[in-house]
Amino acid sequence: MAQRPIHRQTNLHVQSLLKSEKGPRNDSLNKVAFRVGKDIASGKADGGNVEAIVKAALQTGLGPKEVQRTLQSGVQAGKKVVEESNPYSGLTTSAWPIPDKAVFYGFAGEFAEFAVEKSEADPIAVLATFLCRFGVEVGQSPHMFAGEKQYSRINAVLVGQSSKARKGTSSIPIRELFVFNEKEWIPAQTSQGPLSSGEGLIHAIRDPELKYHVDKSTGVGEQITMDPGVEDKRLFILDQEFAGALACTKREGNTLSTIVRTLFDGGTIEPLTKTSKLVATNPHVAITTHITLQELHARLDRVEIFNGFANRFLWLCVRRTKLIPFPEPLDSQLVRAFQKKLHLLLESSKACSQMDFDPEAKKEWGNIYPLLAKERADLLGSVLNRSEAYVRRIALIYALLDGSDCVRLPHLKAALALWDYCEQSARFIFAGLESDSTCQKIMEALEESGGKLDTSGLYKFFGNHISKRKMTVALNNLLASKNIRVEELRPQGGGRPRKIFYLCEKS
Repeated sequence: MAQRPIHRQTNLHVQSLLKSEKGPRNDSLNKVAFRVGKDIASGKADGGNVEAIVKAALQTGLGPKEVQRTLQSGVQAGKKVVEESNPYSGLTTSAWPIPDKAVFYGFAGEFAEFAVEKSEADPIAVLATFLCRFGVEVGQSPHMFAGEKQYSRINAVLVGQSSKARKGTSSIPIRELFVFNEKEWIPAQTSQGPLSSGEGLIHAIRDPELKYHVDKSTGVGEQITMDPGVEDKRLFILDQEFAGALACTKREGNTLSTIVRTLFDGGTIEPLTKTSKLVATNPHVAITTHITLQELHARLDRVEIFNGFANRFLWLCVRRTKLIPFPEPLDSQLVRAFQKKLHLLLESSKACSQMDFDPEAKKEWGNIYPLLAKERADLLGSVLNRSEAYVRRIALIYALLDGSDCVRLPHLKAALALWDYCEQSARFIFAGLESDSTCQKIMEALEESGGKLDTSGLYKFFGNHISKRKMTVALNNLLASKNIRVEELRPQGGGRPRKIFYLCEKS
């Protein structure tokens, strides 16, 4: 592509530079570079202008290194002035996520691709719904150990554009596949929602309620079953209106957010409330839910992002992948073939208990773990900070779907590929929601300064226009997440210590 002609004003500065005397010629070069930097940032000039200035500066007798250093400094300063005056200069948009083929590994991928052959549903939506449902069906026997037991329960939010994303269409093949002859396999409970309260969730998987009753006439006491409860603690929830659930979490006293977080972690749930005596021992619950991007931005509270509710879900962008004016039902014979194989996989999964990585997968996990375990202090980190647990759980499900007695490298790679898609989706979904970028700016300041700055340098980076409270909160978040570290230098003659902040190597 042809370069733009030299900007008229730049040309005048070049002529001035050529006429400059020996003393002020470096200052003249800096002024010209500053002007060109402004012109480049505003789209009036390009590299051709820089080349013209370099040529002119060398003609004045300045050395090549001096020219390069002064020119670079001046151009950057000019660009910065224009960018800071434009509120949209830092505006970035994320690309729609693209899944790696590895996510469609094995039985889950085969069924997802079969299900969308004659449908407009997104194969990622079918895959995620399938993995959630299968993880519930196998129950709590198969698990991986990572300090605590990681089971096969996962939650997913499918985010798209209203009905055009065909989110609901993606659940139809899963309903058809998970139809069992109860003499062969007792299916998990299923619910269409809506999610409205924590107590409602517990009630669906509640323990029996017993009461000790004493007969006043005989004085004999006995246990009476007031409520038989629910013996099977497996529950799959397919709620197609996540916006309603988010609205409920904002009501005073609503426990939905707390219970969803507790269900993901596992263990006995026994809310300490005056009115409810509900208890659920060892529940095994997974949620797949749908929402539009507009509803999510309108409904999701920043509190729910930062309190751990959001990172109990996988966030996946879904949309219609093709146009099919005459969709057809699934081939019933092929569905039955998938059902037979599914039944065998469920039976083999019942015999599994603790599963571990094989040597090859263990080596890969050791390599990838530092990246997964890295804490992030920003909003996106609050959505993705449960990565280690999720990758293990997804890998476990892929292994069970392979009839394997351990997690092998293909299972781990499939899980990592799905997690990568979730990361891409989260960047797209939550872009622009974080209004406070102080943490990110501090990281940028440290990077630009070679990884080290004192408090004065940080305040200077913010133009000395940032409150002490805001800076303190951001620094504490970065210190807690080990993105930065701090050292205190005490002056020899006494006085207040000087704090030096360093960028941690892993960051």
